[in-house]
Amino acid sequence: MLVLPLFFLYEQIYIEERYHERIVSAFFAKLTDFQRSNIKKIAFIFTLLCCIILGYFSYMLDTDISHSESSWNKKMNTEPQVAADLLEVSKDATKVLCGTYVEGIHDIDMAHGGYWVNFMTWFRWDGDEIQDMADHFRIYRGVIKQKNIVKSYKSGNTHYQLVRMEAIVDKSFATKRFPLDGQQFVFYLEPFYTAKRVVLVADTKESNVNRNLDIDGYRFEKSLVSTYAYEYRNTRGDIELEKSTDKNIVTELATGVRVKRDGFGLYAKCFIALYGCIIWSLLTLFINIYHHVDPLEMIPEALFGCVANIMVGASLLPEALDMGLLEYVNIWGILIILTATVIIINVNAIRHREALPDGTCYYAASFGRVMFYLITFFAVIGNIILPFIAYNHQF
Repeated sequence: MLVLPLFFLYEQIYIEERYHERIVSAFFAKLTDFQRSNIKKIAFIFTLLCCIILGYFSYMLDTDISHSESSWNKKMNTEPQVAADLLEVSKDATKVLCGTYVEGIHDIDMAHGGYWVNFMTWFRWDGDEIQDMADHFRIYRGVIKQKNIVKSYKSGNTHYQLVRMEAIVDKSFATKRFPLDGQQFVFYLEPFYTAKRVVLVADTKESNVNRNLDIDGYRFEKSLVSTYAYEYRNTRGDIELEKSTDKNIVTELATGVRVKRDGFGLYAKCFIALYGCIIWSLLTLFINIYHHVDPLEMIPEALFGCVANIMVGASLLPEALDMGLLEYVNIWGILIILTATVIIINVNAIRHREALPDGTCYYAASFGRVMFYLITFFAVIGNIILPFIAYNHQF
């Protein structure tokens, strides 16, 4: 849909430029030194401001990659001090081999911060017959909606339990690069026992993800399971913990699934209206400069379109979030539209003030052409650089 307006805009520019090619140099030759200097100053200031704004937006998106990597490592690995304390506390604990098989992740709700996960988990340990792992664990920051013990038996001295589960997990979504974001779905299985009695050991060999895992809008990147130890700073009123001199450490099985956006489909849906408004404003500026028409009344439609586009994007995300790609692209589009509006107003004022009796105004024509090409260039380059950085550095 946007290709045709862009093609006609290019065709009109090409035809007009060929027509005026022989007189462009004459335009600048007839300008005063002050007028030429003024055009250069305005063009330089506009270019500098665009570079600063675009550079800042690009920097904020690019630095987010290191945060994403560190966040993944922090979620999947125990803090060194807690790991050292765990060795001391768990000397006599029962080692329970635990793993997961993620069957599906669905109903992702960014606005309210949560998702559903279907998976199977298993526990295998030696001795300690009174221990019942299948009924003595929870999901940290989650709610188990359905749990079925598929298999539970003892073979010799080894106990085995297999559980199929469906749960809702709370999550703070990474929205810095939305709608070209990557996400980390990490959930923790935590036993009711402290590390003094039970230590979960990640079954890294058998744990896996359904190879047909289909998450709407995303494609699978990698998965990982690990043993994660966490130290609670309180006893939760437990008399036994209050009497104990050991630190209140529990081990958890951390299961992480990393995904990234599957193409630019959602991005196009979020910004197609904005791009239409930008093209509309550039057409308006083009008509004003090359056809000496005052189309200023056409600009409000573009601004209303931007506002509608912002509201659509905002409805997909939580209310409290940092500025990211969604805001940067919208801000960039609004700046382009407002700059085009200011240029139209100034071109009209220059024509009214300095036009020759035959209506010719070399100053307005030169100023308008220079600014039109600059605005068009930055409108295009900004909407290439920002999504390129976000999509190519999702993690």
